[in-house]
Amino acid sequence: MEAVVVSKKYSLIIPENIRKTTGIKPGDKMLAIFHNGTIRLIPIKALKETEGFIPGINTQNLRDHSERLVY
Repeated sequence: MEAVVVSKKYSLIIPENIRKTTGIKPGDKMLAIFHNGTIRLIPIKALKETEGFIPGINTQNLRDHSERLVY
């Protein structure tokens, strides 16, 4: 775990190990979500690009049932 600093222009530098693990590159767009006191940054990618983008991730119980969309 690494700390990040918010600049005067409200920018963040994502630590190198996280960028390498997730494949984040300059110019990538991120979705920022505030949830239960935390800020989550989610890379915005085409659906086909997301398959396997975090090797070894456990996809069980990633979200609470209350977070799921109901149509």
